[in-house]
Amino acid sequence: MPARRSVSTRLHMETEYINLGDGVNGAACPAGMDRLVWCPGDYDFDPLKVMYKGDFSTVIKAKCLVSGTAVVLKMYAKEKLHPVCLRQIEREIAIHSQLSHPNIVSLYGAFEDRKFYYLVMEYANGGDLFEEIHSRGGNMSEKDTVNIVALPLLRALAYLHDQGFIHRDIKPENILFDAGMTLKLADFGFVVDQNEERPVTRAGTTQYMAPEIIHNPLKTMPSDNKDNKNLVYGEKVDIWSAAVTIYEALH
Repeated sequence: MPARRSVSTRLHMETEYINLGDGVNGAACPAGMDRLVWCPGDYDFDPLKVMYKGDFSTVIKAKCLVSGTAVVLKMYAKEKLHPVCLRQIEREIAIHSQLSHPNIVSLYGAFEDRKFYYLVMEYANGGDLFEEIHSRGGNMSEKDTVNIVALPLLRALAYLHDQGFIHRDIKPENILFDAGMTLKLADFGFVVDQNEERPVTRAGTTQYMAPEIIHNPLKTMPSDNKDNKNLVYGEKVDIWSAAVTIYEALH
């Protein structure tokens, strides 16, 4: 086991946690991190760098000091969460923890302390599609767009849609790559399960939203719009967003 560091230089988790069931509940977990119960009291994470900081969440690259594995920590600040956001985090954990696909970032575990909800995820170290497009001068070749982006992205979406899940935020920044340029679909913050509820929320990134999502009003409470059958949409909204993303890669 790696030597302990001072509390001031590492991220120490409290003992209260969200139990995902047996271990990580389906996602492939790296050797040395697997546990029968995901208990943050057994884990310390060394924060390496902040990758993203938004209004409600912070994404950090970190190192698991037990296994030595590089991971991503997505942290939601509890005091800033609206009931709609809290409901979406519950969805994100419940759905993402079920997923196991070579083109989807794995969720290893999730837990909470007094201030934050934490999601521990696979680290994809090859950057994102937005960076890849711009590193190539603003567009990719047709061959690379098909083989590196379109085919693996559509495989990931087919896997999600076959189970009734809609991602709702397909865009270049949420399409990551590992060191071997294998595509990894990320950020399930807006995911929804059609088997459990009717999608009636305007969710996602405006430039990539399908018209039927834009047609939906914003929600102030999780129950808003649920009785309005005219607002419902399906998995085709992901195909629209994927098409916009693929077009952007080409042009």
